[in-house]
Formats: sequence, C-alpha cells, structure tokens
Amino acid sequence: MKFSPLLSHPAVKPFSLLIVFALSVTMCGLLIFQYQKNIILERSEDNLASIANLKVERIDYWLDGLERDALIMSEDYYLTYMLESWQRGGAPYDINRHNILHRLKAIQDSNKYAALTLLDLNGLVILSTNPNIINQPDESIQQQVMDVIQSKQMILGEINLGQKKKLKMAMLVPLFFESQEGRQIIGVLYFRIHPEQFLFPMLDAWPVGRLSAETLLVRRDGGEALYLNEVLRKKDLSLSMSIPLNQEDIPGTNAVNGKTGFFYGVDYQNVPVISYLAQIPRMDWGMVAKVDEDEVYAPIYRRARQLLWMGGILFSVVSLATWLYVRRTSAVELARLKADKELKKSEESLRLLVTSVRDYAIIMLEPDGRISSWNKGAEYITGYAFVDVFGQFFSCLYPHDEITAGQPQKELNVARELGRFEINGWQIRKNGTRFWANTVITAIHATNNKVIGFAQVMRDISEQRQTEQLRAESEALRHASQMKSEFLASMSHELRTPLNAIIGFSEVLRDGLVGDLSEQQSKYIGNIFESGQHLLSLINDVLDLSKVEAGKMILDIETFQLASLLHDCTSMVKEKALSREIELIVDVQEDLGFMQCDGRKLKQIIYNLLSNAVKFTPQGGKIKLSGCRVVRADAIMNTENNSWKTRLITDADSIQGTFDEFLEITVNDTGIGISDTDLNKLFQPFTQIDSSLSRKYGGTGLGLVMVKALAGLHGGFMAVSSAEDKGSCFKVWLPWRDISTKDVSVSAKPLAIINDQCMASTLVEEHDLSGAITVEKTL
Repeated sequence: MKFSPLLSHPAVKPFSLLIVFALSVTMCGLLIFQYQKNIILERSEDNLASIANLKVERIDYWLDGLERDALIMSEDYYLTYMLESWQRGGAPYDINRHNILHRLKAIQDSNKYAALTLLDLNGLVILSTNPNIINQPDESIQQQVMDVIQSKQMILGEINLGQKKKLKMAMLVPLFFESQEGRQIIGVLYFRIHPEQFLFPMLDAWPVGRLSAETLLVRRDGGEALYLNEVLRKKDLSLSMSIPLNQEDIPGTNAVNGKTGFFYGVDYQNVPVISYLAQIPRMDWGMVAKVDEDEVYAPIYRRARQLLWMGGILFSVVSLATWLYVRRTSAVELARLKADKELKKSEESLRLLVTSVRDYAIIMLEPDGRISSWNKGAEYITGYAFVDVFGQFFSCLYPHDEITAGQPQKELNVARELGRFEINGWQIRKNGTRFWANTVITAIHATNNKVIGFAQVMRDISEQRQTEQLRAESEALRHASQMKSEFLASMSHELRTPLNAIIGFSEVLRDGLVGDLSEQQSKYIGNIFESGQHLLSLINDVLDLSKVEAGKMILDIETFQLASLLHDCTSMVKEKALSREIELIVDVQEDLGFMQCDGRKLKQIIYNLLSNAVKFTPQGGKIKLSGCRVVRADAIMNTENNSWKTRLITDADSIQGTFDEFLEITVNDTGIGISDTDLNKLFQPFTQIDSSLSRKYGGTGLGLVMVKALAGLHGGFMAVSSAEDKGSCFKVWLPWRDISTKDVSVSAKPLAIINDQCMASTLVEEHDLSGAITVEKTL
C-alpha cells in the first residue's frame, strides 16, 4: 500500500516504458548481434574450409606432378640407354654426356626444379645440371639412395635446410635399364626442389582479402610441432619455430596430432583465431588455415559500435524527450488533478446549490417532458413535493387555458429545435394561486447531438413585475410633472406680461398721474393694485419653481460684498417688521468680504426666509439674520436649544465638488415654531402646515421650496430646527467662491450661462417691459 503513491506518479509509467523499451531494444540487439556473428562465423568457416581444402588439393596435385615426373624419368628408355652407354664407356666427355645433360636440363626447365643430379649406385654424383654441385651429397641423401635401390621405388624427402640455410626438398627416383640380364637399376636421379618456387607461394596466396589470414604447414619433430613455412608475424623462421605438442590450444599442435576440421584457439602469439585443420597424408604434414577472430568480427564489431553510439544518442534524446514529456505531463497531470479536485468541489457546490437554492426552481425533464428531478427551490416556489410531481408532465404547473392551447408542448418543441426557450408568464402553485414567473427551458444534448432531456429554470418575478409597473407609473407621473412644470413656466410668462400692464396702469391711476379720483375710485384702484402685486408674486414664484424643476434656471455669477447684500435684504422686510413691532437684528461677520454668487437668487433666498420669519412671528417678537464663513467640517446645524427637532435637508458630504468653505446664512425667529409632525411637511410645493379655509396665515407654500431649490442650484444645502411655540432656525450653506479685494471692480466671469434661447428672450422681454412702465410712470 505504501508504494501506491509512488506507482501513481505520472513519471513512473513513461520511464517504465522507456526502460522496458531500452531493455527490449538491447535484447533484440544482442540477439541480432549474436545472429549476425554466427552468420559471419559460418561464412568465415566456409571460407577457411574451402581455402584449406583447395590448398590440400593443390598440394596433392603438386605431389602427383612430382610422382608423375619421377615415373616418367624412371621409365625414360632414351635417358637410361644413354646413361648405360655413357657409363659403359667410362663416362667420358662425349656426345652421350652432352645428350644426357641436355635431357636433364629440359626436364628441369619444364618443371622448374632447382637442379637434377645423377647419382651412381653408391650415391656419388655422376652428372648435375648445376655445375656448382661438385661435392658429394650429405649422408641423408646417400642413405635415401640406398633405400631407393633397395626398394626400387621413388622417395620424396622432407623439407630441410640446405646450404646457406636455404630450404630444400629432395626427390630420389631409380633409373631402370632393360638388358638381356633383365630389368636393373643403373643409377638414381636426384630432384632438388625449392619450396619457395611453388609450395610456399601457393600457401601464402589467399583468395579473400584478409590481413591476418595465413596457411601453415606443420610436422612432428620429436615432441614439438615444427612450422615448415614462414609465419606471418615472425619473419625468417621457416623450420626454426616449433611449439610443444602439449599446448593443446594451438591449432598447429592439434594439426600435427592428426585433428581435422574447425578449431578455435590461439596462434603462436596467443592471438585468438578461427582455424581449419587438414592433413596431407603422403607427407605426414598437417595444414592450418587460420584468421584472427578480431578481423573476422571486425565489421560487426564496428557496426555494433556505431549502433551503440547511435543507440546511446537516441536513448539520450528519447530520455530527454521523455523527461520533458514527463515534466510537462506532470504539470498537466497536477493541473488536471487540481482541476478534477476543483471540479468535484464545484460539482459538489453546484449540487448543494441546486438542491438548496430557494429563489430558483431547477427542474430536470425527460425528453417527453416528464419531471425527473427538482430542487428545494421548486418545492418552495410551487408548493409541490417531489413525490407529488415525479413522472408527471411539467404542464401541471401551467394554467388551464395554456394547457388547453398546448403551450407547454410548444415550448418543448422550440427548445428542442433552437436549444433554448424563454418566456415570462403565469404559473400555478399547488394551492391554485398564480404567480408571474420567468421560465427558461434548455435542451440537454448527448455527444451524438441527440436530445436526452431538458433543464427548466423558473424564477418567481411577481415582485419585480409589480416594481416595473410602479416604475412605469412613476415615470408617467414624472413625465406629467415635467409637462406641468413646462406648462406652468410657459403660462406664467403669458400671464405676467398683461399683469405687469395692469399693475403699472393701476399704479399710475392710484398716484393721480392722469387726474384726480374719487375716494371710492382710489379704493378700488388700490384693491386692483394690491391684488395685481399678490398675483404677480404668486406667478413669479410659480415661474421660478417651474424653471428649477424644468432645468431651465441658471446662475449668473458676479462678485458681491456680502455685508452690504445682507443689509439690503433686511431693508426689504424692515417696514413690515416695524409695523408689527418685531425686532430685526443683523449679525454679519466683520471680515466676511466679497464672494462670487448669483446676487438676485441669494437675495431671494434671504428674502423668503425673512418674509417667512416675519409672517409667523407674533407682534413684539425677534428675528435675527446671521452670515459667516465656515469650513466644510463646521457646516452643521447648531441651535441654542438642543431639544428642538432638526431636519437636515442635505449635508456637506453629499455635495459634489472641491469646495472646502461655505457661506452660512442663518435666520432665527421667536415665532410660532413647527411641531415634530409638521416638520416633515416643509419644502413641499403648494403645501402649508395650516391648510384649512380659515387659516390665519396666507401664502402659496412656495417660499421654502424656492429656498431649497435655489440653494441646491448653487451647489449648497440647508437645514431647519424648530420647536412648537418657541421659534424656528433656518440655515443655508452656499459654496464659497472667493475673489481677491483688488479685483472687486472687475466683473467676474459667470460660472453658469444662459443656454436656452426661449428663456433668454423671455427675460429680455420682462426687463424691457418693466423699464417701459417705469419711464411712463416717471413722465
């Protein structure tokens, strides 16, 4: 068991296959090598046997030639007749001697003998073709002469060393003469043979190109094997080199001992050889035809070395490739194992998700639409348990009218053809209630692209449908509100133009510029003028609010001295405050300086806050207007009485931009205050806290709405804090757009420009009309 991780390693199989492949190749190579080696050995043995047998035949043929020559000479009547006549005459130097000598030289030249010599019956030289042979033959020759005379047959002697250590070989032939007394020997013919002339060249000749191949003649010389001819590796050792017969691994000693056939051993220099042994019976010689094993196997050894080099290189390359493959495979395998692990984890997570998810109903269908499985979400959404619907057609979740129309089957057909079908429609729960669902049916295909089932994912989107419906209604309301604002803005312009004329002309009549009026007429004209002013104020508020809501209100940024601007605003309500004995206090920071803003809209903000304070402050009350410069962190609502209820319309953190400082405007009053319930009704257009017909305080309910809108238009925000019967505190923060004192006389470039041509022309018309009325009144 402990080896299983090792065996499962991805590198084991490739390297095991590589080792098996290498061993297989090695075994096959050894078998092929041995097979080729045996073939080469067989060929070498055949060559050696053929060459040895051929040379044995050549030696036999040579010996047969010598015997034929001996027989011919022994029976040569002409030669023996001349020899007998010449000997009978006392061997004078006559014609017979000359003819005999001529005959012998002819035989010598035709058969390439070294010399032919006539010996008498005592073994003494009578006549020789070699004039240098004047000495008597050695004792061995004389003994052989006696043997020839006694046996009356030729004798072929062994190869011996002659004078000057030259090799020689003797053949003695009896010469017979037929006389009246009968057939008798009259002499012996001594053939002197040189082995170097035929025998040894024939032995040295080799029909196949071999460097170590040689043929050796050996004979027994006592207890040794004597080499007759010269060996290849040792020169001038003919009849001088011998090897003891007890060295049985030498081919020469085995040939001397009469063995024939193939023999594997070592030569006279202990070099392994392959040899073939043969016998030459007539001479009691042994013959060895041999060649070195290294030379025989040299081609296959050379080829084997080449193959080993190539195999080594190939094995190295294959090993390297295997290592790279294993390395890559290991990385891939590790990645695959990791991916499998992640896949299993993902599948398990998916299984848990599918089975436990409650917001989606995941239903598996058979190809015919029958339900095969579903998750907890399906049970939660539809109310059916799995056992209630298993095996049923999935149309059990559809309304009766859709089932009658065949809608479920149509959806399956579309999903089967297109691969997917999606629809939003009504579905039926177990309790019979309907719900609006998003249904997606996806076809599941096998590897052969055959549909093996469907996956139906269903989601209850009833709330989403209601939200979309509410959003559509809200959008319609917003569009209607925008159309209303645009309509009011347009109609306000149309109403204000004739109203300005009514106000202007009624003022002219009231001031008596066109003549005196009666008291009743003056009263009516005053009522007309006051009603026109009230209506103009209402129209202006509606117009401004409509501009803001329609996005047509723009800023005209200029440089103003804030202290002067704040005092100007108090002068606008000062008369009304004094009439009600209300104390009006202005508290402006001394170093407030100058700031860039839309002066008209800033005045309108302050005026609306002050007017509101004067309206709701009882007689003898107090109103305080404050202005200061604060940083963003200090732009918070602080009041003298922390028990007051505070409502923060927006805050500094919600303001986009890079402004770090703000202008803080505060209006405090000791008026009637606002209850906690009524505090949330503020800043709603045309809405007043007291909306009854008998309300004590008048107004349109647009003042604070305009303050909020104009502050937001500047990029600012506001807050209110109040307590019923104690008073109220309104604060507005506007971004501080700074300018240096030396640039006060220069008109600053507006940060916002008028880009609506209709609005611009309307403002010009208003300005011109107002100017015209003023001029007319002055005149």
